[in-house]
Amino acid sequence: MKLCLIADLHLPYHPAAVHYDVLDWALKDLQKKQADAVVFVGDFTADGHRDALRIFKEKLAGCSVPAVVIPGNSDYRTSDTADDVRAMTSPLLTEIGNVNILSLADGEHCISEEAYALLDSADDHTVVCAHHPFGCMPGQYRSRLTTWRESHPDVPLFFAHLHLAERQPDGSSILPAADPDKNIGAPPAISYYDTETKELRPAYYHCPVPYDFVQYLALSCRCTADVDYAVSRRLGCIELRGGLLTEESLPLIARWREAGGHTLSLHAPELIVNGSYNADVWKSFAEFAEAASADRITLHVPDIPSHTATDERLVEIAEFAARNLDNLPDTLVIGIENMHMTAKDTLENHRFGYVPEECLRFVRILREHTAKKVGIHLDTGHARNNHPFNWKYTTGAWYAETGAEIVGYHIHQYARNAAGQLENHQPIGDWYGKFISYAAFFRAWEMGQLAKAPVILEIRPDGGYTQTFDLLDREIPMFDLHSHTYYSFCGRDLPQDLVNTMVRNGVRLLGITDHNYGIGKRKAEYERVIRQLAADNADRIRILCGIEIATIPGNFDIADPAEIAGYDYCLLEHIDHPDSLARDDLFGFAEKLSIRCGIAHTDMFAYCDNRGYDRREFFGKLAERGIFWEMNVSFDSIHRYREHPYAADFMNDPEKQAIVRDAGMYISVGFDGHRREDYDGYKVAETIRFLKNAGIRTADQLFAEK
Repeated sequence: MKLCLIADLHLPYHPAAVHYDVLDWALKDLQKKQADAVVFVGDFTADGHRDALRIFKEKLAGCSVPAVVIPGNSDYRTSDTADDVRAMTSPLLTEIGNVNILSLADGEHCISEEAYALLDSADDHTVVCAHHPFGCMPGQYRSRLTTWRESHPDVPLFFAHLHLAERQPDGSSILPAADPDKNIGAPPAISYYDTETKELRPAYYHCPVPYDFVQYLALSCRCTADVDYAVSRRLGCIELRGGLLTEESLPLIARWREAGGHTLSLHAPELIVNGSYNADVWKSFAEFAEAASADRITLHVPDIPSHTATDERLVEIAEFAARNLDNLPDTLVIGIENMHMTAKDTLENHRFGYVPEECLRFVRILREHTAKKVGIHLDTGHARNNHPFNWKYTTGAWYAETGAEIVGYHIHQYARNAAGQLENHQPIGDWYGKFISYAAFFRAWEMGQLAKAPVILEIRPDGGYTQTFDLLDREIPMFDLHSHTYYSFCGRDLPQDLVNTMVRNGVRLLGITDHNYGIGKRKAEYERVIRQLAADNADRIRILCGIEIATIPGNFDIADPAEIAGYDYCLLEHIDHPDSLARDDLFGFAEKLSIRCGIAHTDMFAYCDNRGYDRREFFGKLAERGIFWEMNVSFDSIHRYREHPYAADFMNDPEKQAIVRDAGMYISVGFDGHRREDYDGYKVAETIRFLKNAGIRTADQLFAEK
């Protein structure tokens, strides 16, 4: 039996949040992969919001398989809906086929005696799921559960809550989070558990860095060295703040503009300080903004108690800001930055601007008093590190609520200091960090939910921003040299739809390789279509014209190699078939085609061994003739989710890797996709990363632009 396990989804109140797209993807994925049941292992909502519960329930009603629902602690955060959560909870024991799914129902941090009794009777046909790992449970439960595990070490046991996939010493597994705001170390994921093979396998909701993200990346500068770094990186946008907001910075700005800088942002002083207008400081700031020809400013929401933020008070503050900016061009963009709870705040007495509706309210009022463009400058760290408001207003909810109104961003990570306190403005060393994951940000950006505007790294430790730029520099360009469109009999996608899918999955170099016998007599037309497609999408992705050539007599139709001479390459398939035209003379066959050749989905080591060839000599000849070899990572519905074992075998065999590496051979990666909805970009990216890190040449280098 195949079980789909979904943990820590944290659906927020807003139905447009990326989390709901993750849920839709998961429900489609488990149907395609023919799961027998789905188990939600807690925290299916962010805070038990009534709308989130309603939508979740509606989507489950359309689920194609039985669903087991286990609440987590987050689902009980709204006391008014606790009974609704309990009503949605599945029985402690659910029988599906010959498997018993046992839930500990620990969302309220307790375990019933009935659950203990069922645990004691767990057998080979039982799968146990709990939201909290035993170590996270109160002491009176922890010791009893640990003792049970010691006497039942072989019962499959799955936990959630920690947002990080881990195999535990006792054989239990922590499941990855499906939450695109909180998943740690990887994109959000669901898991599949096979009760027969005991294999636990993740499936990822791939959220790569968008193709155009880097061109919007900017730096918040606090000193001359920061501006120098921005110049060296040729950043088109910078933000100046603090001590740089003086006349002495004008030469720095001029030098940055000479290096191609085009968008100067200034971080404005507070409008209100200790209850009074910051008049003198604002006068000086406005004069500097005019002298520096500022293009935009970032402005904190007014520093006033939330309960005093009447419309009259906000209008008065907006008028003050507008007066001070009157002398600046109407093209100036004003970004209103959200703030966050601090140690000085309480729920009863906190400052204004901690939630989306307050920030949007001030934006609307300021717009009424200035001709300048006013919008939200979203600080992702402030939104995330904003307890307890972040229970309801997750970063994904902020994106959905404010995305269309955004004119800029501050991004950073936050972390605990030596004293255990949470600190904002920390370096981003991983896009899927411990406290802030940028998966939802990237997907919301790619979907068009987030406005494309300057993304300013606001990182306080001196030079800490270099970690993020290093992270970007380490990004491995993703390529896929094996894909199909409706030109293949087994394909059905329009070429442009395929391209859109590849861009969304982070592919930078795409090879379209429809079957020769599907293209048939349309080979000239096919090449024209692919070349036009490449021109139309040149700003997003590079596209090669390839073809997959069947080498068995009934399907081989290349009567004259001249008809494909203009193609970039071909992939040869079936070369290990007994009737293959290339079986006894692979090199001669490839040479006659007169274009670059690759070998598709074939175990070349087995091919070599079956013919008695010396491995090193054979792979050396392949490399010498420029023939590349494909790691085919297909896992799709057309191939009935069967994988090519040779690819996994190669990546687990250092000796084979050494032979390929020493031969100087190039390896390509292809998903061999026939349905765009099946595409698994993470699987492709993971394979490319492995090859690059192993020092093996990859076939994208063969097609490097000159």
